[in-house]
Amino acid sequence: MKKAYIDVEIFTYRHACNNEYEYELKDGIWSYYCQIEDAKFGVDAEIQRLAKILPDYEMVMALGSATNFRYSISSTYKSNRRKYRRPAGYAKLREWLSETWPIVRYKNLEADDAIGISV
Repeated sequence: MKKAYIDVEIFTYRHACNNEYEYELKDGIWSYYCQIEDAKFGVDAEIQRLAKILPDYEMVMALGSATNFRYSISSTYKSNRRKYRRPAGYAKLREWLSETWPIVRYKNLEADDAIGISV
């Protein structure tokens, strides 16, 4: 069967953000949580939508590594993103994807790099 490689980083980030809520632990102390089941449902719906468009293809998810070789080449690589935290549930969604779908991931590479190598 032919394979369709999907960079799911944007789906993961989007649905973690869309299902993140803040709450007050106690007076003046706030935190964030993610409705992880709703986030999983959203990510899965996006993948299923693509699977319907490409019924003859096996869906393979591409995830980036926690590290990236580009940071060692340029200290300013994606430096504009450093001031932002990842949404609550983001790491758990990535873990769930790895357990649920076929995954392609390479050490020190982003998801699109992994796709380029795998195709």
